[in-house]
Amino acid sequence: MGRLAPTQQRGKVAERNIVNAAQVIFAKQGYAGARVADIVALAGSSTGNFYYRFKNKEALFDFMLADFLSLARHTVSQMPDHADCVEDLVLWMITRNAQLLEQNHGFYRAVNEVSIRNPDTWQKLRDLTREIGDAVIIKMAPFEQQISALDWKKSVYEMIELTTGYMANQAVHHMDSKLDSKANIDLHFRASMGILGICP
Repeated sequence: MGRLAPTQQRGKVAERNIVNAAQVIFAKQGYAGARVADIVALAGSSTGNFYYRFKNKEALFDFMLADFLSLARHTVSQMPDHADCVEDLVLWMITRNAQLLEQNHGFYRAVNEVSIRNPDTWQKLRDLTREIGDAVIIKMAPFEQQISALDWKKSVYEMIELTTGYMANQAVHHMDSKLDSKANIDLHFRASMGILGICP
């Protein structure tokens, strides 16, 4: 078993502190360079407490991956049902994606390293991207006539892949960048509108 799930609030807080600390350490030192001792020191915890909750650093990463996938799916489920136009949906999606990645710089740097020896890690994120595309298509269906791209569904998938892929690359290679800045969101919004064939 890779992880002992906490049952009491105190344990849940301790676990979250370890995860938050891992985000910071992974961002600064990378996954390979991160030591459990550094993570627990930043978390205000102990090595014994870490290994009580996680079998090893790999188990911690697996938990963070599952946690991220769950959070991303929850975020997508909050997409507005009654948007006034395509622009509103695209801006909502890009803004939430930027906020999610901004909070997970360290996780994405770890993903970049782990996926080199375990391609299944990237595949899970690619599957997530496809799920997001499916959800966005459902929400955009009422505005199909506004999208001038020849294959509007294909253009939606391309838009999702571009924005999530480019922002993920920023998260990995530019730790000091603010993914949820207005300038970055505006850049991705204009690029997305171009893919859809819409002039914002």
